[in-house]
Amino acid sequence: MTAILNDLAPGQFRVPLYHTDKLDFGDMDLLVDADLMTQPFLDEFGRRAGALERRALGNAQSFHVPTPHGGLQVDLFPTSAALLDTRQSFMDWGDLGNILGRLVRPYGLMWSEEGAWFVYRRENDDHYVHRIHVPGGTELLLDVIGLDDTALRQGFQNEAQMFRWIITARDFRTPPFLDQDGAVQRRAKSRPGMARFQAFLHTEIQAGRLAETSKMERQPLERLLTVLGSAAARKLETAVNEQRQLEDRARRLRLRFSGTLLHDLRPELDTLELQTLVRGLSTDTERQAWMLTQTPEDVHAWLKHLPVPEISAESRESYDRKQKAHAEREARKAKRKAGA
Repeated sequence: MTAILNDLAPGQFRVPLYHTDKLDFGDMDLLVDADLMTQPFLDEFGRRAGALERRALGNAQSFHVPTPHGGLQVDLFPTSAALLDTRQSFMDWGDLGNILGRLVRPYGLMWSEEGAWFVYRRENDDHYVHRIHVPGGTELLLDVIGLDDTALRQGFQNEAQMFRWIITARDFRTPPFLDQDGAVQRRAKSRPGMARFQAFLHTEIQAGRLAETSKMERQPLERLLTVLGSAAARKLETAVNEQRQLEDRARRLRLRFSGTLLHDLRPELDTLELQTLVRGLSTDTERQAWMLTQTPEDVHAWLKHLPVPEISAESRESYDRKQKAHAEREARKAKRKAGA
């Protein structure tokens, strides 16, 4: 397959590395520059590969290629040219990328096919998430969790060798992989490699070669900054400081104005009027800037007398229809529950 792509897409594809003892070897993943994956390109690839069938598999194109041992599923994944190396790094060696991604989470990092990201979360706002790109590939993750990269550079002869290497990480912890609930358990049901890693951990623990550990708590940003190069550290620190300033602004604004606060200050307004008022204030940056120059008490006094923007008849009718439909759904639910 690589010979075909060397001819059709020289330098514009990547082949993720895999273990020579890959037990679930029935497919071959190939990353191809998305700009190349036109209909003529796919037709020619299928013709040269001798594929008997082609079908869409998510955003990938899957080819069934006959072999002396039955057949091979070849999946071409369209990938932007800028992400070919990053995506390969994530997909190399089976579930290694997913395992490392779990281990770096205490540092606020997320590792995906798009690279490494620092995830900024606000202290009192579970819904706010902002991603900050962190330059670096798998080697960065190994530096963060204290795992020597020699074995990675040499490659792994088998999956067990990779598993034994992973647990030597300074920051290796068992809970992300052995907890009975959560994303890892769900992933293990569809990813045999992750299930085998869990089985490996259980075997090592039972044999006394590995001890179960407690969960690693969220680490301060400073620990991550010491691992990054100076330029990357300064860039990340600047981006985090900008987010902290935005968070402080949001906190100060919330003391002066919020939907809940407006609901308490204006009990005479119905839901549509409140929504209209909140929507207008939430997008009015000039008024928000003014609010921040006033005391919370002065802003509250002003809000009590702020006129509600005019609501069109069409908006009122649409709102009433939605409310009626909601009430009817709730009534049907209550009736079914009572009947049960």
